[in-house]
Amino acid sequence: MNTTGFAPKFLDRQKQRVAVEFNYGTSQHPEHIRHTLVATYCFVRSREIIDRLVDQLIQMIHGIGSRSEKRVEKKLLNDLRKVSGKTNILCQLAEAAIEHPDGVIRDVVYPVVSEKTLKALVKELKATGPAYRPQVQTVMRASYRGRYRRMLPAILSALKFRSNNEAHRPVIRGLELLKRYAESRVHYYDIEEEVPLKGVAKKDWLDLVIEVDNDGNERINRINYEVTLLQALRDRLCCKEIWVVGADRCRNPDDDLPGDFEERRAEYYGALSLPIDPEVFCQKIQETMTEELENLDRSMPKNSLVRILSRSDGWISVKPLDAQPEPQNLIRLKTEVGKRWPMTSLLDVLKETDLRIGLTECFRRPYRFSYSISPSRASYSKAIPVGSSTARVSLDRIPRCRSLAGG
Repeated sequence: MNTTGFAPKFLDRQKQRVAVEFNYGTSQHPEHIRHTLVATYCFVRSREIIDRLVDQLIQMIHGIGSRSEKRVEKKLLNDLRKVSGKTNILCQLAEAAIEHPDGVIRDVVYPVVSEKTLKALVKELKATGPAYRPQVQTVMRASYRGRYRRMLPAILSALKFRSNNEAHRPVIRGLELLKRYAESRVHYYDIEEEVPLKGVAKKDWLDLVIEVDNDGNERINRINYEVTLLQALRDRLCCKEIWVVGADRCRNPDDDLPGDFEERRAEYYGALSLPIDPEVFCQKIQETMTEELENLDRSMPKNSLVRILSRSDGWISVKPLDAQPEPQNLIRLKTEVGKRWPMTSLLDVLKETDLRIGLTECFRRPYRFSYSISPSRASYSKAIPVGSSTARVSLDRIPRCRSLAGG
């Protein structure tokens, strides 16, 4: 559908118009209007569905890494006991080794540093050193293989990815390879298959992605490659280096610019009061962010409305705002109603008025297949139980209300 020249807000309004109309109401339009409205609704709705699929994909890929990190951190923290005086312990071990170079460890080292202290020190170093990342990668691989691998190919097959930058094309080719092998159960990709690694696999994943088989040939582990490929896809989707065909928010970034942008670049930048030089633009943003962060750092300790909590690496707690004063016209209305009819609430007035003139018949829900939101008399009886103080007084006794309602 060609929507050139139509503002997105206009298309959204037409979509909402169709969404709240009855089927009968839509069918009463002239043919050219009916077809245009239905086509607009389908076009906008399909873009919304694709955007939600992309959001779900990004969330699932993020969950693979975040949940794995939490599991590893929880396990390490349960086993971890901080060891104090590590420098002093290292000095004692060095002195013992120098004095007894040919001695037995149990006879020379353990009298200086106990075996329990050394085990705690090893656990701490594994938790904070280079051994942490391999544990996270192992958990990520197991999580993806056991759970996410069954769902993600279905989402990927429904989306078409594109990129305007040649540097990100390896990710696109990797996704095509993933789709092609989706139904296969082989452990490695075919040895003759061209698997893109540059621009896809990070350095800390290469040792897991590239394995050596029994014949001494380097092979690409499918599961490990798919995990690092999906991480690369998520990073590029978030910055729109890779876009999705038919999406709205994740559309081609070139569509965000006017058609004559290259010819009138200076004019557009001037209208936005932005520098053309990207380095100047980035430097200005960095200076602004630094200034604001410094202001936040100085003011937060003195702000009584803000607290830094100890949970989850320091949550920021903000005191709720005070309630705004009630509007004067509403206060006067309640006062006047209370004077005339002490036992009658505004809810009773609204209920009786709707039962008499059917004002809620004019409202529709913003989605299809809903005919009215006008509640029946039985619905009012459920909302306001008979015998309650608000239901005992009927406005039939109030002549003024009957005349206003047309009774």
